[in-house]
Amino acid sequence: MSGIPPLRGREGEFTLIRELLAAARSGEGSVLVVRGRAGFGKTRLLQSALELAAALGLRTGAGGAEDGGQAVPMMALMSALFAGPGPLLDRAKLRELPSAPEQRFWLLQELAELLEAAALTGPLLICLDDLQWADPGTLAAVRSLPAQLAGLPVVWIVALRPDGTPGEALATVESLCRSGAHQLDLGPLGPEAVEQVLGDLLSAEADAELLGLAARADGNPFLLVELLRGLLDEGRLRFAAGRAQLTGGRLPLRLRESMQVRLGYRSAAAQQLAGVAAEMGATWDATRVRGRLRRVGVRRNLRPARPATGWAGLTDSELAVVRLVAAGQTNHQIATQLYLSPHTVSSHLRHVFAKLEIRSRVELVRLFVSREAAADTAVPAGADSADGDGRFPDRMNV
Repeated sequence: MSGIPPLRGREGEFTLIRELLAAARSGEGSVLVVRGRAGFGKTRLLQSALELAAALGLRTGAGGAEDGGQAVPMMALMSALFAGPGPLLDRAKLRELPSAPEQRFWLLQELAELLEAAALTGPLLICLDDLQWADPGTLAAVRSLPAQLAGLPVVWIVALRPDGTPGEALATVESLCRSGAHQLDLGPLGPEAVEQVLGDLLSAEADAELLGLAARADGNPFLLVELLRGLLDEGRLRFAAGRAQLTGGRLPLRLRESMQVRLGYRSAAAQQLAGVAAEMGATWDATRVRGRLRRVGVRRNLRPARPATGWAGLTDSELAVVRLVAAGQTNHQIATQLYLSPHTVSSHLRHVFAKLEIRSRVELVRLFVSREAAADTAVPAGADSADGDGRFPDRMNV
């Protein structure tokens, strides 16, 4: 299974990005708002834009907001401007910037001046992902900086989910759109793109049964890839004469876990309900699931307090990264598999190290292996048969 498959089903969207980058090389700036549901490929589209921009000679910066990360003011923006091997702005300038909340106006003015100086030396691309989780400072910057730098070759691309986005983030995006921002709404992949993804990932032609199963992902690229990886992990695909044939009829464990995480809930009750629904082969309709959660008293924004340290303090995203580190994958490989940026993977690992009070990947792997071994001894007999009837759901849309 190839590491980084081609971008499929987004040719029209990428054509617009290519045009905006070409215009930046001619001195024209722009703003692009990308909307898409969880798993629809926003992060992957941004990664492709960054790669193309670098190939065209633009200097690039990328940052992403994190769920629950609003306690760190302007983290997403500062990462885009000052992080990475070739930061857009001189890191030494960080120490000179105003840091108090009441000095935000002056901070934005100084950032505008620094970006103006950088843009005068060559075009820039700044990508901000998961704007729905951005803190007020980052949102204020997104409203202010593109307008102040409108006459310079700076391309801004911001991405967010259309559902469940807080009002301030929505107001920020609406402000950008009123000011003339371009807009892209990522929909599900069509049948042709789904077939291309299967061919790219399997290096083989999918048989009719596998194509039918893939169609049940409703064009969600993340779930489609997780489905294929789960089938491969469990040895459920047979390859012969250049064709991939599906064997067995149970939903891969990897996909069921991904569906739970993509619902965005942390409570035990919500995770249990999601798991039961998957095992029963229920239709996956996010609105209906959320309604059922509300009726049993689970609220999306009322989560149990998470401990500050220890394994219980890790988020679902951090645990996903830990598992792949333990499997021996590099940050770049993890980023590709989880559809994250390498910077976000590094950020997750820093949080993990702090919560577990360790300093290295070696210590992390040692702790994880010990924890998994302890958990294995506690699994009750017969637990591996808790898959219900094992049928695939009609849809896998979350």
